[in-house]
Amino acid sequence: LVVFGQHDRLIPNPLLHGGSTERLARATVPRMPRSELVMLPRAGHMAQMEQAEAWNAAVLEFLRRVPPEP
Repeated sequence: LVVFGQHDRLIPNPLLHGGSTERLARATVPRMPRSELVMLPRAGHMAQMEQAEAWNAAVLEFLRRVPPEP
């Protein structure tokens, strides 16, 4: 699970990497098998604090769908 704030201006750095955080994340995340991207609105680099309820809900939902180890 990859969670970004839609307004993250630190990582990935738009000046160093070019483009918006969301564009870079949408281009990169599909390269990771079975990964999922969640973009949290009204959040920046500290999304887990700025949108704690939404971040927690995204993590719990993702974990509910992860198959157990055999």
